[in-house]
Amino acid sequence: MTGLSAELAYLFRHALLRDAAYEMQLPSERAKLHELAFYLMEETFGGRAPAPAPLDAAAPVEAAAHPTDSVALELVNHAGLALQGSGGAAELANLRRFYLQRGAEHAGRAYQSDASASAWELLAELTDGASRGEALRRAASVRALSGRTAAAETLFERAVETQRQAGDRRMEGIALGGLANLASETGRPDHAEELYQQALQRMRDAGDRYSEGISLGNLALLYQFTGRAELAEHTYERTLEIHRAVGNRRYEGIALGNLALLHREQGRLDQAERGYEAALAIHREVGNRRSEGIILGNLAALYQDSQRPEQARDTYAAALAIHRELGNRRSEAIARGNFAGLQRFAGRLDASRRGYEEALAMHREVGNRRFEGIHLCEYGLTLIALKHPRARDTWLEGWGILAQLGDRTNLDAQIAAMVFDCAEAGMAPFVEAPTQG
Repeated sequence: MTGLSAELAYLFRHALLRDAAYEMQLPSERAKLHELAFYLMEETFGGRAPAPAPLDAAAPVEAAAHPTDSVALELVNHAGLALQGSGGAAELANLRRFYLQRGAEHAGRAYQSDASASAWELLAELTDGASRGEALRRAASVRALSGRTAAAETLFERAVETQRQAGDRRMEGIALGGLANLASETGRPDHAEELYQQALQRMRDAGDRYSEGISLGNLALLYQFTGRAELAEHTYERTLEIHRAVGNRRYEGIALGNLALLHREQGRLDQAERGYEAALAIHREVGNRRSEGIILGNLAALYQDSQRPEQARDTYAAALAIHRELGNRRSEAIARGNFAGLQRFAGRLDASRRGYEEALAMHREVGNRRFEGIHLCEYGLTLIALKHPRARDTWLEGWGILAQLGDRTNLDAQIAAMVFDCAEAGMAPFVEAPTQG
């Protein structure tokens, strides 16, 4: 490189001058500048945002969006730097925590996992008691969703211990429920079940029916994954009773969708379709776009099962549009992979192959091991149809992941599909019996 252009040289010198001028200020003067920047930025973006719900609220309500949400973490930074030189003004310290929570929630909605988790972790450092434990739990949940399972587990354990020390049985139960979810997602069903039972006991002791319903729904999902369909269905029914009793429409819709998935797995397609439609209506009623997209993807898969390919295609497209609008990479990957299966059944094998490869890359990006396993197995079936030499190894890799997770339902379904496709192709099956694993 022979040198900088005149414009770049000017910008470079300008930045250096700016930084030098900033560093020449006394710490107290810099603090005043950051305090001024804080209040000016807040005013520019619509004034003070409404206070978010307390971290230990009995039934958390997500704060309504506000223009300051987009700059909340910048406001946090200015407040922090202002406090360094002022000796710690009470108002600024409170506002720093205030915007940390709003910023963490906003980043989470935008699927900015690192920013959200880091904000929750900083908030935990600035609070104590039950609020500190809840900030740790929320950081853990974000880390888990982005595939950072080791970090998530440490944070969940710290959250449980913090709530235990604070003597808050209800919040301890909620943190235990998060730890149980992680154990379920990482292939430790026995440990997960034990943790769910502990969580439910804490919630019942505290009379927290709202959280009990949520945790019971997650336990039902564990029963479903581990092949205990009758127990899962009974537990979903108990879950729905609680959600309806406490008026938790959001989670009523989620539980209805999961129960519909169970009915679909059992071949009860008419019942599953009615369940999906009821869940979809609730999600639209309460404005839960994320779950609306997920249900549309599941409904598309049901249309696929019931030989309605055009409806399936259009419904997958609607689901993918919502996932992309929200930036929900995890659910977009699931819908992409399922749509690749529709392409396979339509005989568009090259398109199916590309779809699975895109979905698998996304599953690995977000750390979704369960669907990585499912879609590796299904990708293997596409490779069987293409007579590709990697078909067996690909399918066995996916089967190994599902076996590790203890996902009995999907293991059995994938083995049955593989045996059928191998027979159609004149090949020996890759495993001999569905009881292996």
